[in-house]
Amino acid sequence: YRSLLENRRWWDAELAAEGMVQLSLPSPVSTNGSALVTQMEHNLINGMITWYDTWGPRYGVLPGYGIPMQNGFQDTFTATAMAALEVGAMPYASGLIDHQWMNYVRDDGMINYRAEEVAQQARMLTILALFHSYSGGRTGDALLLKHFQKARTMAEWLMARRLESLHWPADDPRYGIPPGTDEGDDFKVQYLHQTPQSHWYASIAEMYRAFAELGEVWETLGKSAARTDISAHGTELRELAPTLYHDLHASINKTVNTTASPWHR
Repeated sequence: YRSLLENRRWWDAELAAEGMVQLSLPSPVSTNGSALVTQMEHNLINGMITWYDTWGPRYGVLPGYGIPMQNGFQDTFTATAMAALEVGAMPYASGLIDHQWMNYVRDDGMINYRAEEVAQQARMLTILALFHSYSGGRTGDALLLKHFQKARTMAEWLMARRLESLHWPADDPRYGIPPGTDEGDDFKVQYLHQTPQSHWYASIAEMYRAFAELGEVWETLGKSAARTDISAHGTELRELAPTLYHDLHASINKTVNTTASPWHR
C-alpha cells in the first residue's frame, strides 16, 4: 500500500508539473464523466511509461508488434502528441514533437517507416501549428524554426501528391483528391500495385487544415525572424488552402447519393 501511495503521489506531481488542464466532467445517465477523466489521464501516463528513452515512440509489444521498424508509425505520434497538446501537457508535447521531427522525419519529407500516410502526415504539420499557437511564446518559435526545412519538404510532398490527381478530368470525383490511403499498409498499393490507388477525403481535409493553419504561422514567424523563405512558403500554403477546400466540396457534391426520401443523403 505504501508503494501504491508513493506511485500516486509521484504521478500527481508529474502531471502537475506538465501544467495540464484540470477537468471536472458531469456524469449524466449516459456518460460517466469521472471515468472519462481517469481514462484520459491513464492514457497519457501509458504513453509516458511505454515510450523508450523518454521521447522514443513504441508501436505495440511482442508478439506481432513491438518491432523497432514499426516505431515510426505515424499514428503513434499524432495520437499521443494531439492528446498532450489538447490537455495542455506542453513539456511532454514539446519533447514528442521535437523527437519525431528530428529522428523519424527524413530530409526528403518521408517517414522512417514502411509507408507514407497522406492524412496523418498532413496532421503532423497541423501539430506544429497547434504547438506554436498553444505555447504562445519563444518555445514554439524555436521548435518550428528548427524543423522548418523538413516541414516545408513534407508540405511539398503533399502538394506533389495532389498534383498526381489533376490528370483526372475536372468532372471526375478524384480530381484534386491526393491519391494514397491513410494506412501504413499503403506500400502494398504504392510499391507492389496489388490494388488501384484510392483517394480519401481525409487526405485533402487534413491537408486543407494543415495548410490553412500552418501557412499563417509560417507567415508570422517568417516576419518576426526576418526569414523571407519562411514567409514565402507560408503564403504558398495559405493561398493553396481555399483550392483544397473547393476541390473537397466539389468532389463530395459529385459523390453524394440522395435517397427517395427528401433531404436524406
